[in-house]
Amino acid sequence: ISYLLINLFYKMPEYLIISFCIYFVLFFQLGNFFRKSLKNYNSKIGLIFFIIIFPNIFILFSPYSIYDGLRLFLYLIPFISIIPSVLIYFLYKNIKKNSFKIIFISLFFLKLFYLYSFISLTPYQYVYINSFSGKFSENYKKFENDYNGVSIRELLTSLKKDNEIFKKNSVKLAVCGIPDTNLTMYLKKFKNFNYEIVNQNSNYDYIVMNNRAIWTIIDKNSDLKNYTCYQKYAGTDIATVSRKGLILSRISKNNSN
Repeated sequence: ISYLLINLFYKMPEYLIISFCIYFVLFFQLGNFFRKSLKNYNSKIGLIFFIIIFPNIFILFSPYSIYDGLRLFLYLIPFISIIPSVLIYFLYKNIKKNSFKIIFISLFFLKLFYLYSFISLTPYQYVYINSFSGKFSENYKKFENDYNGVSIRELLTSLKKDNEIFKKNSVKLAVCGIPDTNLTMYLKKFKNFNYEIVNQNSNYDYIVMNNRAIWTIIDKNSDLKNYTCYQKYAGTDIATVSRKGLILSRISKNNSN
């Protein structure tokens, strides 16, 4: 039920979250200011909040599960952005007041902090998670991160010809969290590389994966046990793609083989 709220909170930049908090603190001052220049201000703000809140109400009654973070709710981003924009405009127009000047400058520096994070994640900005989630490199334990598998291209193209995976006559490759076609498409560049795509539960040599969630039935009397690919198929990494210490995808050797 709280899936969307959790994702909205941790995917929003810090300056937006703090802007929302300040907006509610200054709610009546903002109302008095904008009612003089903006027609139907209260109705418009009320409608924006309704649009943001409605999906969370719908989830309470929907029989369907939500997945892949905010992918299905990207239409909310413009509406969410309006509220901080209203606040920042208000602060700018009243910047002569010392308290508003301090808030405005603080939000400006938080914006710079976000831009640094945004640039550091290039080109995987959609894996962004704010600092309220804790240490960024540990977020593979909390979120699926590169659920689209976009980093697989960088992962495979980063392999060097002298990598151990190419020293075998034939390689059994397993895949977790990404479609097989994503893998085979980029493996075409490696000529004379003999490989076979096999099931994860077979005797594979290497496994290519991102951090998607998977479910395993422990026994017929048990509920579904939730794992991620990283948790279930641990091994020795021979290649990884990471940003800010967070591993987005990896190729791991099957140590039990």
